[in-house]
Amino acid sequence: MLARNGEGPAAAVMAAHEAQDSKTTTLCHANPPIVLQRTTDDDEPSDFDWVKDKADIVLPEQPATAVYLNLRGDVVIRQARDYGEDDDLITVRPENIPALIRGLQKAVAP
Repeated sequence: MLARNGEGPAAAVMAAHEAQDSKTTTLCHANPPIVLQRTTDDDEPSDFDWVKDKADIVLPEQPATAVYLNLRGDVVIRQARDYGEDDDLITVRPENIPALIRGLQKAVAP
């Protein structure tokens, strides 16, 4: 959702200004400011291989995941499945969310 009246993260992106060389964009409202480097087709090799260059992938594909409250006030974590299959659902009472978060953090701790 886009922010209205200049509020929220979308406003920070909209407030980005162009550097003089037009090769970079600085997101001014980030703390610290973030500088994004533009590339052109000449800058990037066209032979990127999603299988061979797997080490370069930082965000692998995963199903879309939504979190919302159902009519009973439970927290629902819903993950999309392939077309025609039922979504995966996890329902958690709000008072159990801290325990769920601790469990998730423990599962990924080094």
